[in-house]
Amino acid sequence: MNKSNDFYSKYKNKYLELAIEYIMSQNKMKNQIIPETIILFILSFPVLIKLFTNGNIYGKCATDRSRLPGTGTWKGFLHLCQGFTFGISFRLSSVHPAFRILSYISGTVYPVYNLSKRLIKARKKFRESSFYLNLSDFIVGFIISIIGIEAFNLMSNQLDNIIIDTNSIYYFLKLYTTLTIISLFFTFKRPEECSIKNI
Repeated sequence: MNKSNDFYSKYKNKYLELAIEYIMSQNKMKNQIIPETIILFILSFPVLIKLFTNGNIYGKCATDRSRLPGTGTWKGFLHLCQGFTFGISFRLSSVHPAFRILSYISGTVYPVYNLSKRLIKARKKFRESSFYLNLSDFIVGFIISIIGIEAFNLMSNQLDNIIIDTNSIYYFLKLYTTLTIISLFFTFKRPEECSIKNI
């Protein structure tokens, strides 16, 4: 009787451990979506404000006022690719230093450039510039990378134990919060009439 109880307890504990390990691996994967979602929201906030206040994300002073984000022009597609590259390398930032470096480059260069260009070239017409559409290109690429990673892991389970580098998370939270605050300051300023195009 005791032997059968020991046998039962042994295998009960084994299956319990396996179940707990599986749940933890699933939660670990899901937890990586949290910083990605927060970063995505911070990045998207100026676009959402523009959309709700103006009814669209297109600037009257920009030339590409009809294309969808990430499409229509090679520049839009390039912005999308940069967002996609950032999303992939950001998720894999703890796997190898090369991914971390790539995430810093791809996640910093274009967002900073996009904002800086409009502040220099079209500060008084910021709300009617192409800043929001170009930022949307980058965001769409980021979203596609998240969906792709989740789909890949759903089929392969190869990313269950991979976590995002903590320093990278803090860096991009601070960077994108700063960029968003600056862009919102100019978003709420009344723009001047357009006198130059393609800004």
